[in-house]
Amino acid sequence: MSPIYDPRFSKTKRDDVLQLEREASRQSSRFEYIKPLVIFGITFPFSLFLVANSGGWEQDVTTASVLGFFVISFGLSLLLSMVALLIAAKILIGGFGPIGLAVLRLASALAVFDVVLLLLGGGWHFTVFPGLVATIILAGMIVWLFDFDLTEGALVAIIICVLKLALVIGKFFLL
Repeated sequence: MSPIYDPRFSKTKRDDVLQLEREASRQSSRFEYIKPLVIFGITFPFSLFLVANSGGWEQDVTTASVLGFFVISFGLSLLLSMVALLIAAKILIGGFGPIGLAVLRLASALAVFDVVLLLLGGGWHFTVFPGLVATIILAGMIVWLFDFDLTEGALVAIIICVLKLALVIGKFFLL
């Protein structure tokens, strides 16, 4: 029997046990933020570096404006990906934890997705082979970071890629 519910323990002893359990819970929840922070802290600056050094834009466009456009595009894709995660959570998953941690996990998975697209030559554009490889890696990152099943991670990754493809098409209409 747990000391919390055991009548042999006094109220002060139960309060001490509860306090220790709360502190352990806080420590474990802080640890959950480390993994996505490290991933995002490495991959997002690397994707900015790849975008800045990719070239291929017109002469009158500065690197700062391209980086700004990339950051805005990343923010929009993060917003759309949160919508995809909410849709998947409503349909299949049931939940994904605290919203702040979910946004951080999703941002780190999207940063890895963008780095894979940039390294395979897809750029920001969703071409077939780099897009397929990046989608598989995105599904793996979602499964790993969110502790989802493979089918749930694949469903979220597919919804995210469909929304990102819509964002890419929308970018072409804006330019």
